[in-house]
Amino acid sequence: MTDRSVGSVPLGESIGENLARLRKVRDLSQERLAEAADVGVDTVARLEQAKRSNVRPVTLRRLADALRVSVDDLIGRPSAPAI
Repeated sequence: MTDRSVGSVPLGESIGENLARLRKVRDLSQERLAEAADVGVDTVARLEQAKRSNVRPVTLRRLADALRVSVDDLIGRPSAPAI
């Protein structure tokens, strides 16, 4: 059996909700976010609609950078406290 998650990050259920919320807070359309993040519009749409269960780390980084948030914020994972 092939592991399709190699080189990708399994997503929690809240990624689509977080992505849509952050995009709307920044007043961006899916098209503008995709352009800013250098990803396909279909990637943004499928993530927001939870039609995609894995995403490459580079895609998460690009989306987070375009939204000016951390990847942890984007995927809904609490950030580690500073030591």
